[in-house]
Amino acid sequence: MEIEGLQLSFLHTLVVSVSVGALIGLIRQWSDAHEGVSDESSAGLRTYALWSLVGFLSAYIHEAHAAFFYPVSFATFGIFLIAANAIDKPEHRGLGLTSYAAAILTFLVGSLIYWGQFKAGLAIAVTVGLLLASKPFIHRWADRLTHEDIVSLLQFLAVTGLILPLVPNKGFGPLEAFNPYNIWLMVVLISGLGFVGYVAVRLLGPRAGITVTGLAGGLASSTATTLALTRNSRDTPDLVNSLASGIVIANTVMIGRVAVIILALNQALFMELLLPLGIMALPTTLLILWNFYVSRKGSDEVSIPRLHNPLSMKLAIKFALLYGIIVFLIKAVSEWGNGAGFYPVAFLSGLTDMDAIALSLTNAQMAGSVVLTKAAGGIVLGALANTIFKTVLGCTLGDPRLRKPLLIGMLPMMAAGCLGFLLLVLP
Repeated sequence: MEIEGLQLSFLHTLVVSVSVGALIGLIRQWSDAHEGVSDESSAGLRTYALWSLVGFLSAYIHEAHAAFFYPVSFATFGIFLIAANAIDKPEHRGLGLTSYAAAILTFLVGSLIYWGQFKAGLAIAVTVGLLLASKPFIHRWADRLTHEDIVSLLQFLAVTGLILPLVPNKGFGPLEAFNPYNIWLMVVLISGLGFVGYVAVRLLGPRAGITVTGLAGGLASSTATTLALTRNSRDTPDLVNSLASGIVIANTVMIGRVAVIILALNQALFMELLLPLGIMALPTTLLILWNFYVSRKGSDEVSIPRLHNPLSMKLAIKFALLYGIIVFLIKAVSEWGNGAGFYPVAFLSGLTDMDAIALSLTNAQMAGSVVLTKAAGGIVLGALANTIFKTVLGCTLGDPRLRKPLLIGMLPMMAAGCLGFLLLVLP
């Protein structure tokens, strides 16, 4: 029975190993065919399945028969790849660096499957497949990045990698409110999330659908998106309904973005905010669905919003200063004023930057300086203030015809925000 069990286990892992290699090869073969560079010499489904099988059998023979076999097999495999690439055939286009890396990883995945590391093997295989399939997407993205984007990214990564591990993780100044580590950690979190939205907007090209612009722009900067669409209303007044919808979408996404940040940092506060923020976002979510499925207004095109790279050190320092000031004000009104002035501070802080007030209250609640319900109320009030501010921007700076559809979209959000706030603060 033990022999039969061993044989079944061996066959099972063998099939899994070959299947995982075949999956990588299938994606690679599809990618080559999609780019129009596939030929008979290209490594595809069968080749990658065999490479995974070689890794599987190398691990098996090493463990069962010859303790030296695996390193020798791995080295031989590498030499084989080099030799295969050196074959002088006019029709043979050779292996690129990506194919080398994929081949070696496929060999190792086969070994991991034999060693019983199914989750690790599958995770690596899926990652390899995604990277192979995303070549056109990555190339398009890289082509659209500017020199400023690259410099900002490298500068931010270098400074963050040097600063974050070295800055002291303790409070300084009055009430010990300024913690350099926490401040810079929040900068990294917000800048990284903003960069995701920034990249999404850049990938849309020089023209973008209003719906998609609102979604991606809401991740990068709902304020910048609101200003961009407001400006477009003066150039294209016939599209004011769609432009108002884009502004509403961006501000709804802003609420979802804040909720995700809080969920990552403080699950208890997220649960407290789930109902009021859900109530606040519900009217605009329904409006978005109506426009998308019924009115079909999301297909209009506008110029893409001009956003600053959120990884810019200048923007990062500005956010750090603003975040530090808000943390101090919240701690000051809690300690010196016995809580008096807490909500006015939250409202004023939320007018121009929702992220700073949300993060400062989240951390203050985790530190115990603000109770759970009060922190949640401050965040909802900040979101309400931010919504009011952007509505005023749209109504005052945009085409007069933008005001009606914008108010129709934003006023329900404000009313729902007031309801959510009252649910938190009233007994």
